[in-house]
Amino acid sequence: MKFRAILLITFIHLALLNCTPEKIELNWVDEDGYSWAELKTDKNTSPGFAQVSSSITGININNTLTDSQIDENRVLLNGSGVAAGDINGNGLPDLYFANLYGENRLYKNLGGFQFEDITDQSGVAHEGHLSTGTLFVDVNGNGHLDLLVTSIDKNNSLYINDGNGNFTLQPNSGLGPANGSMSMAVSDINGSGYPDLYVVNYKKKSARDIYSFRDLARENMIFLDSLITPYNEHFTVINRDGMPPDPRELAEKDELYINNGDGTFSRVDDTAEYFKKSDGSPYGLKRDWGLTARFQDLNGNGLPDLYVANDFWTPDRIWINQGDGTFNALDTLAIRNSSFSSMAVDFSDINRNGYTDMFVVEMLSTQHQKRQVQMDTEYPYPLRMGDYRNRPQYNRNSLFLNRGDQTFAEISYFSGLQASEWSWATRFMDVTLNGYEDVLVNTGFKLDLQDLDAQLNYVSRAISNRSSEEASLLLYPGLRQANIAFRNNGDLSFSETSSEWGFTEEDISFGMAVADFNNNGLLDLAVSRMDNKGVIYQNTSPGSRIAVRLQGSAPNTQAVGAKIELLGGPVESQSKQVFTSGEYLSGSDPLVVFAADPENRDHQLFVTWPDGSKSILTGLHADRIYKLRESELEKIPDERLPANFATEDSISSNETDQQQPIFRDISDQLDHIHHEDSYDDYTIQPLLPQKLSQLGPGAAWFDLSSDGRDELIIGSGRGGNASVFQSSDGEIFTPKDIVELTNRVSGDQAGVAAWSANGRQHIVVGMANYEQGSARVPSAIHYQLENGNMVAVNYLPGTLSTTGPVAAADYSGNGEVDLFIGGRFLPGQYPENASSRFFQFRNGEWTPDHQNNDLFDSVGLVTDAMFIDINNNGSQDLVLSTEWGPIRIFENDSGIFTERTDQWDVGELHGLWQGVAAGDFTGNGYPDIVVSNRGENSPYQVDDPNKPLKLFYSDFNQNRQLDIIDAYYDDDTEGYVPRRKYLDFAPLHDNVLLNIGSHNEFASSTVEELTHMELENIPHKSVNTLQHILLINNEGRGFTPVPLPVEAQLSAGFYVGVADMDNDGNEDIFMTQNFYPVYNPHSNPRSDSGRGLWLKGDGTGNFEAVPGHISGIMVYGDQRGAALGDFNRDGRVDLVVSQNASETRLFRNETEKQGLRVTFTDGPPGNVSGIGSSIRLVYEDDSKGAARYIQSGSGYWSQNSLTQVMGFRETPAAVEVKWFDGIIQTVPIEQDQLEIIISYYDR
Repeated sequence: MKFRAILLITFIHLALLNCTPEKIELNWVDEDGYSWAELKTDKNTSPGFAQVSSSITGININNTLTDSQIDENRVLLNGSGVAAGDINGNGLPDLYFANLYGENRLYKNLGGFQFEDITDQSGVAHEGHLSTGTLFVDVNGNGHLDLLVTSIDKNNSLYINDGNGNFTLQPNSGLGPANGSMSMAVSDINGSGYPDLYVVNYKKKSARDIYSFRDLARENMIFLDSLITPYNEHFTVINRDGMPPDPRELAEKDELYINNGDGTFSRVDDTAEYFKKSDGSPYGLKRDWGLTARFQDLNGNGLPDLYVANDFWTPDRIWINQGDGTFNALDTLAIRNSSFSSMAVDFSDINRNGYTDMFVVEMLSTQHQKRQVQMDTEYPYPLRMGDYRNRPQYNRNSLFLNRGDQTFAEISYFSGLQASEWSWATRFMDVTLNGYEDVLVNTGFKLDLQDLDAQLNYVSRAISNRSSEEASLLLYPGLRQANIAFRNNGDLSFSETSSEWGFTEEDISFGMAVADFNNNGLLDLAVSRMDNKGVIYQNTSPGSRIAVRLQGSAPNTQAVGAKIELLGGPVESQSKQVFTSGEYLSGSDPLVVFAADPENRDHQLFVTWPDGSKSILTGLHADRIYKLRESELEKIPDERLPANFATEDSISSNETDQQQPIFRDISDQLDHIHHEDSYDDYTIQPLLPQKLSQLGPGAAWFDLSSDGRDELIIGSGRGGNASVFQSSDGEIFTPKDIVELTNRVSGDQAGVAAWSANGRQHIVVGMANYEQGSARVPSAIHYQLENGNMVAVNYLPGTLSTTGPVAAADYSGNGEVDLFIGGRFLPGQYPENASSRFFQFRNGEWTPDHQNNDLFDSVGLVTDAMFIDINNNGSQDLVLSTEWGPIRIFENDSGIFTERTDQWDVGELHGLWQGVAAGDFTGNGYPDIVVSNRGENSPYQVDDPNKPLKLFYSDFNQNRQLDIIDAYYDDDTEGYVPRRKYLDFAPLHDNVLLNIGSHNEFASSTVEELTHMELENIPHKSVNTLQHILLINNEGRGFTPVPLPVEAQLSAGFYVGVADMDNDGNEDIFMTQNFYPVYNPHSNPRSDSGRGLWLKGDGTGNFEAVPGHISGIMVYGDQRGAALGDFNRDGRVDLVVSQNASETRLFRNETEKQGLRVTFTDGPPGNVSGIGSSIRLVYEDDSKGAARYIQSGSGYWSQNSLTQVMGFRETPAAVEVKWFDGIIQTVPIEQDQLEIIISYYDR
């Protein structure tokens, strides 16, 4: 059915292609301060674009390069652009195409998509320049569009328009010589009203076209770690730990020009005073490989900020306007990573929440076979463990979601926008006119310079000193590609619709100018191409729209920088900032088009003019174009603005005013950094999908000293010490040495569980044996303390499995707390199942529970564990999260466990599960379960649960080491294909690569073809979901899985903990986020979009993500464990968050409402803490609040305080206690009582 629909759409587009479009005249109606005209619409078309034949348009410019020109200067391959603008004031946008060799061409719009070449009479042929970028802009403020043109060499140029479309070259424009100049951006950065100019520079000629391949060998360029002449003119050296000096080629500095107001510019020479570091210290413009720059207000304060997209290793620059014409760099933490070879950038509010998001295109292919042949880029700077204040670059697109506090989360993989082929210009546009802006991308390249096989051929010929013809760039294959379109689904995700929307021709498209060429209120496209004529795509959307054109007051006659918001369309609010420049090598007409509701005759239009003044227009109708005149429209003072006149700045301010952050970061009172020694995981298993040596640490709140105050315990990595902090006043934390417990450790510490019993405080810490490589390492160490002093230490025997989680409860029912030790993995044998074990405490010793241990032999890759009575029958059941496996549930019958995973309806959910926690999120008294996963914003993607991700493992090369093939299903190849690339499989060359002779051969091979084995005969594990989920307990009759909110899915998760953060009586969730130690971290994106997430519950199983600037929780590093506890005993639950190899973060809860503290200190001798019990508040009307569970070990290698803080919706009358043995006790609460101690003996 879909195929037939695409055929029909294609037929329609072909029909339009060869029909002469109608010429449309607008009949304007003048009103007070504005004019309007009815738009001609066609409701019988489909959304998309139809290519208009050159026989109709008359556009014949063809930008071509000869082979010798390419070999002489590869910079020419970046192409040329196109500009759109009404040069003669007749209401029709005209077109100017730049050309590398030959004349540029100016085309006058005659209407109906017909154009006349008026280049010669207009005087803008600009012959003799290698023209690249171009745009129309009113430079001198007289209302006429002037012309700017950049070039690779000679000069960048300004042509002044006389108002009739005749141009004169401005000989003293102030523009300097061209330095491989590319795109331009204009905006008024200093408040003068005149457009200032930013010119992006690349390079006139690459050093690779100046010197031979052999000349550029490292040993010829560097002496004593320094560059020698003449290479120091072109290169810089980057030093990385343990690596030889790395020479990296430099380009040219960009340029900033201030408009003098008389048709000339003045270049800013001292850029260090204009462009500063985030702290305000001088910095200046650097020799970056610039391609595109765009002015856009990123923080909602009305000032034009600047995004510069840079190619290769030079990072993108994001400059925030300080209001005085200077810029500070955006703080490193505001954006956590970026694209490597950034080509172009555009801006949109993609989810219509009032904030500006950003999209940057790169070169990653959408197709497996092409990706496998693409060269991996490598971020040149060191990536050290624990260092999160860096900004790695990755070879994929970047979609930056605005969090509302001037920081952004990169979500390209979640959105489906991570890849768009070799991309150039990009544009947000509401093609479907449903209120959400879609994405268009120009693609293609003359030569596929990323093709690894061609590169190998080229390099081998160059090294062998062949002639230039034999070692030519022309050895690379061509890369003609169809342009790409993505439909915005309205939920932060996009779907590819290229062919459906008319992009089927494979070509090389560079610049894109957007304008309504036929006066029907739809934005059409003009595209500059290479080896093909420039082309126009007619927009065929049938949707209702409202088009808006602003006529600004002189000198900003196009109102560049103004913001327009429309209310009353198909979504609550649509907004757009007016711009004419900043597209790749191109400039567009500033017409803004919004989706409209055809039934609504009272749309509202809010305009914030460039000077900050505001106007309102009401009563707008669908399918009309409105022309607003700033000089005539009433300006509304702020005090008279309606409440629904929203800006980014006002939205952010209102959010902050309405609710101050409830958590205060007091990490400086702790001053703790997790110790993590470096370890090379890939020596034994080079194809591991991730590092296994950086999985901790956990954290715990526990009263070690029996004084009623919790100490803080944080695990360590190999070679460090576990840390214990005490606080006597609930404010200042001081380290506390406890013999044995805080001694230096020989391996990573894992999970932790703690409880009180028999007059002692017990804490069990799991010990990993991975880095030691010995099964003799204890699997855990049991510490016993009396009044804070160590009195006994027990060592639990080790096994081949390295320890992960630890959990404790009296599952045997004998009155003593028993122990579960989870097997995380088998060192050197990942991902074979690890074994987990139970122990029971008898006569002061731990005894293996052989009755249960057989069932848990090879139970899986256990990441977390918790004891919980899931069916409310009085027995402690066990829930395990596993990696590359299911969430496993084991019911307890008189101390004997039986697996009931399938009976609880979770057996089909295979994930990369990490943390698990229980909470009564629906208030029915049954424990629901929350489980963290990898999330949906990484290269791991599950598009179809019936085609799960698979991890194949076997000793493929028969060297007695387990080999891994990380694979996914590829529809084009019709089989499972490896995620890793050809060279990654070098260790398996004698088997897997035996008959593979090239990257292309490898790229087209399935796992079956590579291994010469049937898939069913290869051991494997699978994953069919990556979502963090909530399992709703159907009152003991199974679980219903529900995904956590979308904000949770944007990053990997580890710890999950349950508490009532704001004491409103509903259970909330806190989740730690991010995962840095991925394989090949210099080119493979880490998970870093999270800051730690508070999910606020409503008591019905629904959650709302609380932004970091509202919660106060903002942790940017590689988070792992966490623990919830009221450390200052004020009736508010506080939070500690651990980070791998980085500082531990401590947050004090300052919410207004105080909760009820509930403490178990008088349980039976073997379980004084009441581990396994639960509590609920009872209200005066006999209704009950959510159940809270007293657990030892859960969340992810961590433990929350055993003292509970219970929030309430109204004054509670009693606490209902369900003890671990099933006995129910009701404890009255006195009026105004805010702390209660529960005694087992008062039952």
